[in-house]
Formats: sequence, structure tokens, C-alpha cells
Amino acid sequence: CHSLGAHGCTVVTALTAQNSVGVRHVELASGDSVRATLHALAADLPPRAIKIGMLGGEASVLEVGAFLAAAEAATEEAGGAEGAAAGAYAARPFAASPSVVCDP
Repeated sequence: CHSLGAHGCTVVTALTAQNSVGVRHVELASGDSVRATLHALAADLPPRAIKIGMLGGEASVLEVGAFLAAAEAATEEAGGAEGAAAGAYAARPFAASPSVVCDP
């Protein structure tokens, strides 16, 4: 990641207690916590690519969606990914790979 000019950052949306047999407990992060983390990271290291994994619940989905909408608007306002200045998001490419645990 670093050799490509990127730095990996994580926003925790849920804590799980699990092993190779199954998931025993899930505790969701609050929407406030997800929002605060997204904005704290973006203020320090504006995203150049975004990968979405597990979003623990509705609050996380809404906060990430709002963040992505704001990032898209800022990128367009800055003239696209190529014209984005410091502080404007140029978050492309984007990938989503939702994590789903099936526990029989």
C-alpha cells in the first residue's frame, strides 16, 4: 500500500468474538464513533481509495454513506480526482466487499 502512495486506515464498525467455529458475540460501534473516526482519518490522510468490508449495522451504513456522498461532492467540486487539491477528497477507486458470516 505504502509503495503505491497510500496508507491503510481502518474504521471499526463492529467488534466480534469469534473463532474458526463461529461468531459468539457482536458489539456494534455507534454512528457517532464511526462518523468521528471517518472525519479524524480524512483530516489527517484524505482518502485516495476506499474499500468497504463489514458494516455492523444501520448506523454504520448511514454514516459511511453520508461520508461517501460528501467525498463525491468534494471531488466533483475540485474538478474530479485529478483536480482535487489538499483537503478535497479524491477517493477513487472504490471497492465494496461486504463480509457476511453464515453461522449454521
